[in-house]
Order: sequence, then structure tokens, then C-alpha cells
Amino acid sequence: MAQSRHRHKHAHHHAHPPHPGVGSRHQAQRKAISIMMIFMGVLGLFVAYVSAGPDLLWLTVGLIIGGATGFLVGRSMDRAANK
Repeated sequence: MAQSRHRHKHAHHHAHPPHPGVGSRHQAQRKAISIMMIFMGVLGLFVAYVSAGPDLLWLTVGLIIGGATGFLVGRSMDRAANK
């Protein structure tokens, strides 16, 4: 097949991946983790309040368990997004 004389040969440039900076994917992942921790912490606080009333011990336990659950959920979401 004839080649056009206007077509240029392909140059093989090896591009290096850009360095992570402000607004990078890594920051977006950490933002997702923190959002899930806050959301699940508030949800845990609400569940503790509904189930145990205004007892400070159980509100604290609900907040801690909710925050830990939010961290695990956010981390698994990040791992799924990276695939």
C-alpha cells in the first residue's frame, strides 16, 4: 500500500508519569477516607443515641466504632478504585 509523503514517522517518546501534586489522586483517596470516617462516625453516634440514650460512654463507643468502620469502608473503596 502506498504511503502518503505527508505522513510522518512515529517517534517513540518514553513519557514519565507525572509526580503527584496538589489535587492528585492520592489526595482524593484520602479525602474519600475522611469523608467516610465522618459519615460513619455520625451514623454510629446516631445509632448509639437511639439505642442507649444520652449516655456519654455509649455515645463515645458509637462514635469510635463508626469512625473505625468508616476508615475500613473508605480504604476498601480506594482499593477498588485503584483497580
